[in-house]
Amino acid sequence: MAKQQKLGIYVIESRIGKGGMGSVYLAYDPTLKRRVAIKVLPTRLAADPDYVARFEREATTLAQIRHPNLMHIYAVGKDRGLHYIAMEYIQGHTLSGLIREKGALPLGDTVATLSQVLGALAKVHAAGIVHRDLKTTNVLVDEDGRAVLMDFGLAKPRYDHSVTTENLILGTPEYMAPELAEGADADFRSEIYAMGIILFEMLVGRVPFRSTSAIRTLREHIEKPVPSVHAIRDDLPPEIDSILARALAKMPEERYPDVQAMAAELAILGGPYPTSATLVVGATAVPRTQTAATLAAEQVGIRRRPRRGYWPTVAVAALLVAAAVAVVSWPSSATDRTRGAKPGKAPGPSLDAKAPKATTAVAGAGKGAPATKRKMEPTPHKGLECVVVVRRQGSVRPHEIRGRLVKSGGEGGEMRVMTPGGTVTVPYNDIVRIEPTGGR
Repeated sequence: MAKQQKLGIYVIESRIGKGGMGSVYLAYDPTLKRRVAIKVLPTRLAADPDYVARFEREATTLAQIRHPNLMHIYAVGKDRGLHYIAMEYIQGHTLSGLIREKGALPLGDTVATLSQVLGALAKVHAAGIVHRDLKTTNVLVDEDGRAVLMDFGLAKPRYDHSVTTENLILGTPEYMAPELAEGADADFRSEIYAMGIILFEMLVGRVPFRSTSAIRTLREHIEKPVPSVHAIRDDLPPEIDSILARALAKMPEERYPDVQAMAAELAILGGPYPTSATLVVGATAVPRTQTAATLAAEQVGIRRRPRRGYWPTVAVAALLVAAAVAVVSWPSSATDRTRGAKPGKAPGPSLDAKAPKATTAVAGAGKGAPATKRKMEPTPHKGLECVVVVRRQGSVRPHEIRGRLVKSGGEGGEMRVMTPGGTVTVPYNDIVRIEPTGGR
């Protein structure tokens, strides 16, 4: 579309990207005097009722769910035969672009970002929706560090089988769970698997499974074990491998029961959270480029490193073992095509107490370290915004859990903290200290 051309009430300014379900334009809304992102379905696809239905499904899906880490839909329309969606316009970068620029990300940044995505995904799943194409190119990080889950073009209600045609599965090979490669339908458990792949990618700088073709990549998901992240990065706690092993279990029933459970375990492990948009404004800042939500690829103008190859979204035949595989490319931008026991009942922890060394030993925290109970009181108030510094049994270093206290006490002597990713339960004997952050 040409500059200054109108689409409905919107004035087109420039094209800022191209994804599997159409091009995305920066446009101006003269009525509300704001910039918006306009996603337009290509003319060649508009003639296909299935594509139009999928395109409209994206808008419907997003419009019915409200969450700060999901896109806001403003309007859906058709003008001169062109189907379009007007949506929130965001300045930022795709998560994949940030990983390419910075490489492996710090654990704190990873947990802070992924917790937001998991929170959004929990909302989506609660509505009975399966995203079906979770990957780092479908997560946008804005100037303030807000992570936004986008590109719901393949999303569908859990009970709706219209997106998957006979013997075909839609998705991206590097993020597809083993059961999808073997013909099973996507569900919440396969989404947990994809989030495990994203976690690995953020911490290592690459996906765990990638081969010379889509079929071989899918075979790796089925046959190969998950590499040890702790062996690759010795600055990470060994517990990270346990989280990845569960999220990336080959059998769906062995994974986390929901994304909240994954987020809760990750929050305990996360360490200090960034206090600002570290991913965007870090020591080696990524050049700021205006981008739009719902792009399935990095936008034109972002400084890039050489690509290792182009890995498209594909449709894969249900039975990989029978070699009946069909691959359909969903092109990205032009640039993309170039390449155990609980402790006994204990008093509540003190808000400001840093217990002396003689009373802060944690069972298993060091060789021969005695298990001792802390004298921590009074019990913190319910509703307190705080940072709980925790050293879990067997861990070498402490980690932080940031959130709101929802319960303290109980027969097990434990505390529950509401975090962005869900409720985390912490035994008193694992708590080093509690630091109020203000607010009730």
